Amino acid sequence: MGPLVEQFYGDSDYEYYLTIPKNEVKKFTLEILKKAFNQNEALRYYDLIKVCDANKIRYSNNYWA
Repeated sequence: MGPLVEQFYGDSDYEYYLTIPKNEVKKFTLEILKKAFNQNEALRYYDLIKVCDANKIRYSNNYWA
């Protein structure tokens, strides 16, 4: 949110989401837990996508501004 988002998307509000198919949720959850417990930093949106890509977990993502 804010001026930088408005500069890129024409609106000060920006939402994004990641959808995991039902049959991939268990694998996604396990991989995210492994990642989260092995680092000190918070997971960001793009970290989740990287985990999916590295582990061949199907997903769709989109945004709304």
